[in-house]
Amino acid sequence: MNIKSYHSICAWTFNSGKGGFTPPDTRPGWSSEQLDTIGKIQLIQNKIKPRLPEHIELGFEIHYDYEYNEQNASAIADAMVKSGISLAMATPGAHRHFPYGGIASPNPDERQMADTYAKQAVRLVYEKMKKTWHAEVPPTIVLWNGSYGYDLASVGIYCH
Repeated sequence: MNIKSYHSICAWTFNSGKGGFTPPDTRPGWSSEQLDTIGKIQLIQNKIKPRLPEHIELGFEIHYDYEYNEQNASAIADAMVKSGISLAMATPGAHRHFPYGGIASPNPDERQMADTYAKQAVRLVYEKMKKTWHAEVPPTIVLWNGSYGYDLASVGIYCH
């Protein structure tokens, strides 16, 4: 079969069970203290990839700055290249730092910090992680509600 099928796995797939409907210790070995981003890549390479048909190519989705950052981006890129897993998606995880609007905040200082944060997330994808890009399917940079901080409604309230 010459047809390729592209799939991606989000780093959030590997969680210890915190939040949602599962107890916080369902998978203690998957806590952030026990399983870092490179460990997740290795888990995909060793446990998931071997079970897939050969026509499936895998990508990985990660969030700046708690799954990839200035300190680990090069090592993550090396691990991805070694495993044959492409970067499928990257996104700024600004909701951890800017819970009241981030880039859309009414506060000009918070907007500037969030803007700098988001640009750094993209810069690393284009610089240190470029070698992880699939030749035919480049990664997506996703700006979702959490990329900006969750309280986007504050802009509407502030403006009216």
